[in-house]
Amino acid sequence: MFNLPPEISYQQEPVPNGFAFNFRHAKLGDLGRILLQERPDGQTQILSEIVGDPEDPMTAKRGDIFKPISEAITSQLDAALGGSAEILGEKDPSGAVKPPTSIEKIASKLIPCLKCGQPAALLIFADYAQDIGGLEDYARLMYPQIIELDVPTWVIAPPEGQGRDAAANILKVHPKREPICQLTPDEFNQKLDKITASHCRR
Repeated sequence: MFNLPPEISYQQEPVPNGFAFNFRHAKLGDLGRILLQERPDGQTQILSEIVGDPEDPMTAKRGDIFKPISEAITSQLDAALGGSAEILGEKDPSGAVKPPTSIEKIASKLIPCLKCGQPAALLIFADYAQDIGGLEDYARLMYPQIIELDVPTWVIAPPEGQGRDAAANILKVHPKREPICQLTPDEFNQKLDKITASHCRR
């Protein structure tokens, strides 16, 4: 038996010729998965994957948490299978396995500079995020676009309530991460106006 830290949960799902355990952190979102798949020779293949773009610094942070858990669980699984498992971990130098491109459509909006018309900010709408980890999931999935645009970027959860006074959890993820905060639309728009106004002054 293996006791997970309280902030980490997992779900089991079927995959071709086996099943996978998907692990999730309450604040960092999805961490990775362990796959068990039966091979034609009768052996069971165990593969551990860390989710995220290898170039994303948050991938390494997820890996630091997931790797010890993965190693301990993989060792126990191998013992439970009588040592007949083949343990694989084909990873790039960063230790991450880049996941397939998500087919999920993520709503986002580019805010242009009013003076030059170039992108000044990026808003990512985390429509289905239910916690802080959910915001991190959206940031992870949008990482290539965030780096390509290289403008101040926020991930925005649905507002809690209705009307102009309904605040939403907002996470700034680029160029420098900031702690999550709760802002009303008016409060966030004031912050955004300062960013767009200073775009051509940099």
